[in-house]
Amino acid sequence: MNRFWRRGLFRTVLTVLAAVALLPLSTATGSAAEADFVECSKGSLSVRVDTVTRAVTGTGNVSQCVAQVNFELTSATITVSGTATQLAGLLVSTVTTETIRWNNGQTTTVTVQRSYFGTSSVSAVGTGNTTGGVLHPAGEFDNGNGTRRNNGGSVTLTNAVQLIMAAS
Repeated sequence: MNRFWRRGLFRTVLTVLAAVALLPLSTATGSAAEADFVECSKGSLSVRVDTVTRAVTGTGNVSQCVAQVNFELTSATITVSGTATQLAGLLVSTVTTETIRWNNGQTTTVTVQRSYFGTSSVSAVGTGNTTGGVLHPAGEFDNGNGTRRNNGGSVTLTNAVQLIMAAS
């Protein structure tokens, strides 16, 4: 091996090692949470709001999910619990803690502020941030249209939902 070729190889190796050393650890190790974006185009969410205690409980599911990094995340079930912050006329606002259980068994927890607007037909929009699990830290956004039923002492809100999570 001639010494010029060896010197060039040595310089190339040093350049690559220096570049890798300058990368943040999460990028160098390929952390999925650092760059993932997940969009679920189909789903439903149903919550019940107790009009006396303002307790919120519910369940949901999402499907047809596409992830940029965690390709195996294709669907999930959602459990909801929290409090209604506003129950006035056309508006129901909630703050909930939600557990998203992905089809591969991993979970994401998220705190969501969601508003439902309408009397019998509703539009719903939710935003929040993850508090743990896969995709943490990430922002969450969901929206959809559905129905509102007033039952003695409770309001049931059911809507189609589209879920987007962007890891930061």
